[in-house]
Amino acid sequence: MTTRALAELESTTAHKPAVLWVDDNPDDLLLFQLAWEKAQVTNPVRCTTCRKEAMDYLEGRGKFSDRDAFPLPCVIVIDMCLPDGKASDFLRWIRAHPAFKKLVVIVLSGTANQEEVNEAYRSGANSFLLKSPNPRHLHTTVRLIQSYWLTRNSLPKTPASASQPL
Repeated sequence: MTTRALAELESTTAHKPAVLWVDDNPDDLLLFQLAWEKAQVTNPVRCTTCRKEAMDYLEGRGKFSDRDAFPLPCVIVIDMCLPDGKASDFLRWIRAHPAFKKLVVIVLSGTANQEEVNEAYRSGANSFLLKSPNPRHLHTTVRLIQSYWLTRNSLPKTPASASQPL
């Protein structure tokens, strides 16, 4: 990518709210990033691979302390099953945290297990989507997230720092 193209991309994403994608599968992360680019979503996306890393990201701890590089997201997309626990545990944590309780959280799962769906919603999920290994379906999922959650839906303003409540 040329310097000019990179500068143009940065200027179009500088004022767009970020999206945090939490998934431990590197293949799924790569497919997601490709679908994100193909769908031409201009919101910056940041990726973490487990609940603890996502919590560190939100609280601006450790390597995530630079809010310019790691802005608070307006939407979090999280895999239902992670190596350090379920998305439902993360959801309960986020809904109990005053600074993050209004963030939109979308849960993805590779199965349509009704108990998982119920558990995600009981824990505070805003949406539950099936994760498809088919890149075309993932592209459709990304477009749905963009169309509804990032374009049509009115989101609460995210604070400049984790210490300010939404």
